[in-house]
Amino acid sequence: MEVLNATYLFEDSNKERVWPASAESFWTTLFSLFILHLSNGTAPRGKLTIWHCTDGPKAPWYVPRSKEKLEFKNVTFDDITVEPYGLCRPFLCTNETLTAEAGGFSPDIVVRSRSKNRDHFVIIENKVTSGSHLAPNQIENYPCLMKWLSERKISFDFLILQSVGCCDALAEQTRFLQKEWQRHFGILLWEEVLREMKRTNFLLTGVPIDRWERYSKALDTDCSRRKA
Repeated sequence: MEVLNATYLFEDSNKERVWPASAESFWTTLFSLFILHLSNGTAPRGKLTIWHCTDGPKAPWYVPRSKEKLEFKNVTFDDITVEPYGLCRPFLCTNETLTAEAGGFSPDIVVRSRSKNRDHFVIIENKVTSGSHLAPNQIENYPCLMKWLSERKISFDFLILQSVGCCDALAEQTRFLQKEWQRHFGILLWEEVLREMKRTNFLLTGVPIDRWERYSKALDTDCSRRKA
């Protein structure tokens, strides 16, 4: 039986549709709506694993970063922004103004997750096709942004949202960022997201979410459940 990963869905490898596969912007928006779904209600509906790459020659290729999972708390429509127009203004809900070097670009998603003690910011870069990887300016800008946030003791995670079917170039980039920013950097896997969408009954009229779980099979073969 073929082990499918999310790139089969993103790239429409099975040629199930007349139209070309949806672009990254569609999946970014969909994931943003899913964040609101997870955070809705008196308690979060679900949590997502933050993964790290392994360096071994064989699977598993990903292990959990830690025992803790990513939990979006008290996120409302006003706490999430998709492809913001640069970040060279006061950083979300703070009095700190980003420099052009640290914030003159647009992450795919920025989320403020609120708790009693402090706000936590999650910055997400989404890559969907098997050939996608970080552009040279992203490799330069994201570390600058993470350094700026760290120096101001702002709580954050920078996460790459990708499939286990990503290309070697993205895998190498994530290993580099992981080495430099261990506790602040991680990976979200679309295969787990697809499962959580179904498990938590995430529904959008006309979107066949219930059929997408089959594109998550690689989660069982390529990922470990043990602690990183």
